[in-house]
Amino acid sequence: MLQLELCYALLGFTGKVFVAHADRYDLAEGLQLLDESERAHIRRILRLGFLYGQLEAFITAQLFGLGRGAAASDCDALSGVSGVSAELAVLGLGLATDVTVTSPSAYLLAFAEGLEEALQPYRARVLEVEQQLERTPDLSLAALQLGFAEWELALPALCQLLDVVQAAPPEAGLRP
Repeated sequence: MLQLELCYALLGFTGKVFVAHADRYDLAEGLQLLDESERAHIRRILRLGFLYGQLEAFITAQLFGLGRGAAASDCDALSGVSGVSAELAVLGLGLATDVTVTSPSAYLLAFAEGLEEALQPYRARVLEVEQQLERTPDLSLAALQLGFAEWELALPALCQLLDVVQAAPPEAGLRP
């Protein structure tokens, strides 16, 4: 079911139907079953999933101390864990010891915690839509997109804020 796969993409999980690119999520090549209006709805929804994935990657890196050298699957495994130190998470998952563990500044930790809290309603909405799809499998893409209308402004704004924070010079006190 395409809509269910779309729910997974909204949480940053791509696969055979929706694929990840460096700057976006998109439909896999060769899907002939969709007309152009359906593709437009899907791409608009996929943008939210891509932005969510960017925010989630930052949160995971900051809260669990995983550097960019960690494998994506390592980050995915930790993305739902809350309140666990990076060292315990790395040991508990049996990850390689060459994973970069850094100590972020208190400002970055607070910012990551704030993002985590801000994204909870988004995750709850994805869950609601997934449950709605189980009850009503023929839910239209337009109705699905409408369910995330409020996030079409919020997620880009959060990503812009993240870009500002990440671009801050070292003397701003955001970097250790």
